[in-house]
Amino acid sequence: MNVTSCLFNFFSLQMETVMKQAEEAKRLSGHSARRILEDYTPLKHNVNLMRTELLGLEKLPELPQEDRDRLGSIG
Repeated sequence: MNVTSCLFNFFSLQMETVMKQAEEAKRLSGHSARRILEDYTPLKHNVNLMRTELLGLEKLPELPQEDRDRLGSIG
């Protein structure tokens, strides 16, 4: 095996490792985003109830459609 072939194999393995790490990071960030959304929804509901019933304020604004679409594609 010559030096060029060894270097190619080394860099191929390194690139494969980086790609696997990136896929795992993407999977974990999607999981975190779903968890945050699950926490956010009931909190927003409770805040809106307090704002309207106790303080006489308007509800919080809804998320822009683009953000809702992005969140919908996560889960």
